[in-house]
Amino acid sequence: MDRQLNVRSTCLNIAALPRPPYSLGGRVRDMTLLWTALGAVVGVGSTSFKGGAIGVVSGAIAGILVLPFLGAFLGLIGGRPQETLFGALCGSLVGAAAGALGGSADLPAQATFTLLIGALIGATFPGMFRGLKETFLSILGSRIHSLIP
Repeated sequence: MDRQLNVRSTCLNIAALPRPPYSLGGRVRDMTLLWTALGAVVGVGSTSFKGGAIGVVSGAIAGILVLPFLGAFLGLIGGRPQETLFGALCGSLVGAAAGALGGSADLPAQATFTLLIGALIGATFPGMFRGLKETFLSILGSRIHSLIP
């Protein structure tokens, strides 16, 4: 009975360990895939819809060709997919609301533009904030450590 209890407690302790952070390759892959999907959405939203299905498909293909490179770069500099997606959703909602309240004639184009802006902010701002926080805490820690005799 004690042996089973020890095995269970060991398994629970292993499961409670924090997960390792994203590897560079995994982060770049996930960001590239996310920005590919965002490229399709932005491409469709930026078309005038007058070209019919061909215009919509060509807009999606154009977005898919352009934005994955931006996603790979943002993944290389530390952007995370969850924060990027959250920023994209918030940006899209803000753009759609502003366009609806302002009476915009081209609401999809405005929503997709703010989707891009929100995704860029989501990919870059949290990483910069984490870096500034770590820098501030290390400077503060070294100052406090130098004051203690």
